Amino acid sequence: MGVVIDMKYTLLEVKVVTPALIHARNVKSYFLSTEDFIPSQTLRGAIIDALIKEGYDVHELADVYVSPGYPVNSAPAHPFVFAMGRKSEEFVERKDSLLMNGDEEVVDRKREEMKESVGVESLKSKTGTVVALRGNSGNGLFFYNEVKVPSIIQGHVAINKVTMNKEAGMLYHYEYKMPTTFWALSNDFPKDEVRLNIGRSRNRGFGEAVLKKKGEVELKDARDGWAYCLSPCYTEVETGIGKVTNYTGWFTSDDLRGTKPFLKVATQGSLVKVKGDLYPLKTAGLNFAFSLSSLGELLSKVRL
Repeated sequence: MGVVIDMKYTLLEVKVVTPALIHARNVKSYFLSTEDFIPSQTLRGAIIDALIKEGYDVHELADVYVSPGYPVNSAPAHPFVFAMGRKSEEFVERKDSLLMNGDEEVVDRKREEMKESVGVESLKSKTGTVVALRGNSGNGLFFYNEVKVPSIIQGHVAINKVTMNKEAGMLYHYEYKMPTTFWALSNDFPKDEVRLNIGRSRNRGFGEAVLKKKGEVELKDARDGWAYCLSPCYTEVETGIGKVTNYTGWFTSDDLRGTKPFLKVATQGSLVKVKGDLYPLKTAGLNFAFSLSSLGELLSKVRL
């Protein structure tokens, strides 16, 4: 796996107590939930906002970082956590799945090894799918189920402040994820507990959450070797296995706001072969990447 560095992270519990719109795609007048996790930028923004209200100076919080928040006992599937069929919600992984040498051809080899282990002909990689650990077998396998957080759809209408009547054409529908408990990793967190407001519609009581510190987790940050991406990864990559997408950040000033130029990044769940050190981009929600033997190893360490 190359050179690794042991790092200590703070394990956080984020208990969302009212429905929350945490990650949405706009389709005309509908805002639809697209993910079953809290993006790191969304979670970090909510944390910094809450800490400022607690009296912290914004400059004190510049170096606070946090990973994406995933439902308890779950994380993004990497390419060797195989779905047991094209449309199956059941997944399987070997306990040594991430101990490897090689390049992209390793996917086909590991798929054939898994077919022999479980006796299933059709196995499919679904990188980034959030899966929850269901259990393990005595012959070196972990079993998972796909995570789908239940949701509800609520309608909202804009009100004219002068006439106090609804505005024509201003009826919107939002898909909110139901209350769920998430876990995340951060650096040294300044408080043991803080109340958050996550996502949109905060003034309507949506997205209320309680964050608690739950202890420390020791993980291996990879150098010059293969690493599993808990968040999107931007790095010098010799080769990678998984998916690539665009990362876009936001900027604000007194007069302007908008998007920063985007970066090409490996999605969460992808595997990257790191050359040298990872760029220090955790405050941007990037490069939470670890040297692991399996996804099951990670979930055993972040159990709440």
